[in-house]
Amino acid sequence: MECQDDKILIMGCGAVGAPLAALLTEAGRKVVVVRTSEPDLSPRPLLLKVRLPGRSLGVEVESVGLSRLDDSNGLIVVATKAHFNQRLAGVLRAMPTDGPLVILQNGLGVERPFLGHFPEVFRAVLYVTGEGTLAAGFEFGAVSPSPLGLWSGTSTKLPKCIATLSTDSFPFVAEPEIETEVWKKVIVNCVFNTVCPLLETDNGVFAREATARHLARELVDEGVALAGAMGIVIHGDELMEKIQLISRGSDKLISTLQDIRHGRETEIRFLNLELARLALDLQPSTSVPKLELLGRIVELKAEVSRRPEFIS
Repeated sequence: MECQDDKILIMGCGAVGAPLAALLTEAGRKVVVVRTSEPDLSPRPLLLKVRLPGRSLGVEVESVGLSRLDDSNGLIVVATKAHFNQRLAGVLRAMPTDGPLVILQNGLGVERPFLGHFPEVFRAVLYVTGEGTLAAGFEFGAVSPSPLGLWSGTSTKLPKCIATLSTDSFPFVAEPEIETEVWKKVIVNCVFNTVCPLLETDNGVFAREATARHLARELVDEGVALAGAMGIVIHGDELMEKIQLISRGSDKLISTLQDIRHGRETEIRFLNLELARLALDLQPSTSVPKLELLGRIVELKAEVSRRPEFIS
């Protein structure tokens, strides 16, 4: 299915949004990068440099600041940090739109601000590695095709979304059970995004340290039990295999640790703390004490890092 005449609005120009925009532009798609960090930026070309496995890419894409965006028709792709969603949704609700919305973010509840305005909301679970800045360029690689599925609305536009967004270097695949896949990724992220920042270490710690693996298993078991209480069947052994696979293949620093070191807000409230909230809301209520405790410590660490005396 050819979708090259569809305009793609990519919200955010970070480690996911920038490589996606560059690859889609290279493939001949009509792309506009919407800068959320520089909302008053007037329309202008933006040079994106991306280092991919075996090659490098440099392309110019059209860009504009969020407050200068006057046309939101097309496929809207959300690749910002999730804590920006409420503000972004407020801007988009003030505009007419004729396309679906695709969310490329981790976490639970990240879609809530957008529900009701968009007739179709899709979510993806990303299996990619990415880091970098606009100035220095980005490193990016797809570990495997990223599942993409319907969150709300009808699924008739899903094949077109996948055809529009997929390239050889960043492929997507239809996933009918996207909620289950989101939960799996969230539980895995709850492990990496707490243990690694608190130990000030890289993602490989679970491959190196037996004690870290035991702790990971305890966290996974809490998350799996909560998912089961909500009717979502997930197997802990499968998640531990994913954690081991990721850990053996990566010596990178998790994004949460990078955010803390740079005094930025983290996504922990959409991970551990959202699981804690969901557990409390169950009838009868339950808890995920280890997941919640580590999440709150990460939240505190991030808050302290944002104080002026700690920002370099």
